[in-house]
Amino acid sequence: MVNQFGVTEKNSLSPEDVAKYMVELITDGKYPGGACLETSLRGARVLGTWNVEAPTSHGTAVTKEVSEKNYKPILEILEKERGA
Repeated sequence: MVNQFGVTEKNSLSPEDVAKYMVELITDGKYPGGACLETSLRGARVLGTWNVEAPTSHGTAVTKEVSEKNYKPILEILEKERGA
C-alpha cells in the first residue's frame, strides 16, 4: 500500500486511535445525537451539516506523486481502450 497509496504509519491513524474516538463519541455524552465526528492525526472535530471545510492537518492531503501512482493504472487501461 505504501508504494501505490503513500500510506505509512506516520501519516495514518491507527485502529486503536479510531476506536478511542468511537468509544468517546458513544460514552462521553458530550456529543449530540446524530453527531458526525471527524478524526485525523491532529485530533477530532464535530462536523456540521453544511459548508464543512475540508481537513488540512497532517495526513489529510494526497501528494501529486501519490495521486499519479493511483491513477496511472486506470489511465493506462483507458488509453488502451481508446486505441492510443
